[in-house]
Amino acid sequence: SLITIDGGKMVHVQKWDGKETTLVREVSGNALELTLTLGDVVSTRSYVKAE
Repeated sequence: SLITIDGGKMVHVQKWDGKETTLVREVSGNALELTLTLGDVVSTRSYVKAE
């Protein structure tokens, strides 16, 4: 795994058995957006801080 900060986004790249996933996390206000990419598949998760 390799994690870097790129323009306010945390980019996490995982490689194993010839596969690669990329997770991009970005905070905006009280929300966290996570985008996961594996090949042609893209998944998006949204988290909001409880008050």
